[in-house]
Amino acid sequence: MSGSMVIRKSSSIYVIQLEDILYMEKALRKIKIHMCPAQGGQSSCLEFYGRFRDVKPYLDSRFLCCHRGYIINMDRIVWMDRNTIYVETNEEIYMGRETYREAKKIFSGYLLDKSRTKDAMPENRVKNAVKYCEKR
Repeated sequence: MSGSMVIRKSSSIYVIQLEDILYMEKALRKIKIHMCPAQGGQSSCLEFYGRFRDVKPYLDSRFLCCHRGYIINMDRIVWMDRNTIYVETNEEIYMGRETYREAKKIFSGYLLDKSRTKDAMPENRVKNAVKYCEKR
């Protein structure tokens, strides 16, 4: 899977590869996109004014909207434990018990489908993740 997203911030335009995104965080009216570190470098963060509903159409099935304030790239999840999701940079994303339970179920399904077919997820899993995202 590949793809990109274009972000306009004041007079600048950024092209972000979807595979480089660790997770997105909503903070008031801003979205912070946390990205993977470059080879041996530090992770970076791009912050801009926007809403998740404007960003979601550009994302594919590997992104999980597990909480109103987070969208996580499931390919970058290292482990999940006790209401916390850990991504590759050892950053912790905490969520409520019920939200965590649903996110864990969707992530398990994603991993199962990914192990069966390396190309793409079945459409029913994508719909479940999107429905859950829209309920929040």
